[in-house]
Amino acid sequence: MPNVLEGTLEEIVKQHPELSGKRVRIYVLDSEESATNLRDFLGEWVGIIRVPPVIQASEVKRVFEESLQEKFGVPSER
Repeated sequence: MPNVLEGTLEEIVKQHPELSGKRVRIYVLDSEESATNLRDFLGEWVGIIRVPPVIQASEVKRVFEESLQEKFGVPSER
């Protein structure tokens, strides 16, 4: 699994000299603000959907749709 490093290019080069000569992939973030962790970066897109342990498999879609409706106002496909 690849390492994930976050910071300015200068910070990463300075703090990780062992990357010299290695292949890297760089994603340039739009935001000037750096997230302290993935949950902060994803913001409102992160959440938990609680599914009762005794629920039938056929009901999982309904529970998921209700959770989306509650959080984002996404209309059901029904």
